[in-house]
Amino acid sequence: MIKIRLARYGNTNRQFYRVVAINQRSKTTGKCLEVLGTYNPTKPEVNINKSKVQEWIRKGAKLSETVSYLIQGGEKPKKSKNAKLAELKSKQEVNENKAQESNNNQN
Repeated sequence: MIKIRLARYGNTNRQFYRVVAINQRSKTTGKCLEVLGTYNPTKPEVNINKSKVQEWIRKGAKLSETVSYLIQGGEKPKKSKNAKLAELKSKQEVNENKAQESNNNQN
């Protein structure tokens, strides 16, 4: 499956990303099929060729979550620590409920 995702380039603390169409199983900086644009988070600068992205989507490529936010014109919202903790707690509660249901079904 083809994904449209970010490939990281640059030095430490000076990261730079390319928006690429790449096989899903390839490494992050592996050989890409096509470079579709760039993203520089140090100076919020996004250059994406939207017509090329649409071509790849028509061919069956899937967008990564971050690239979809960048195409819409914004950056990916960062989750706060409290939001992450709440998400983990809700997953734990769901797992506990499933365990209780399975125990009830066995009895």
